[in-house]
Amino acid sequence: MTTPPPHVTNVSAEVVFERYARVVVVGGPAAGKSTMTANLQRPVIHTDDLMELPWAEVPEALIAAVCEHPRWCMEGVQTARALRKGLECDAVIVIKGWLRPLTPRQIGMHKAIRTVLADWLATDPTVPVHVIEAVKVAIWSVNY
Repeated sequence: MTTPPPHVTNVSAEVVFERYARVVVVGGPAAGKSTMTANLQRPVIHTDDLMELPWAEVPEALIAAVCEHPRWCMEGVQTARALRKGLECDAVIVIKGWLRPLTPRQIGMHKAIRTVLADWLATDPTVPVHVIEAVKVAIWSVNY
């Protein structure tokens, strides 16, 4: 079994949002990213809001979108790419798994996001990463 890097923890989402100003929520389709961030008391940047842009331009647009806010959250399937392109944040929440059945293409997106996230982790090992199971997101959103 692989041991996670020392900066990877499993503290709760509540603790992450209380402790850190700039939080990125990473996960594949139907992981619960939007559910987790729906009631936050800070600006939330949704990567899906930039779907009209060409795929290659989205990371830079996301980085520009957070510059005007000292305290924010970003969520969506493009967040791992934005991190790899230089998005600076204080903490990352990674949601593992999904909340409903997925298509083969969506499962492929989960794998691709994990690959991009691993690339970023190899280059920026100082940002705390908090791993949460998708099932816990559903429970957390009901209790939040």
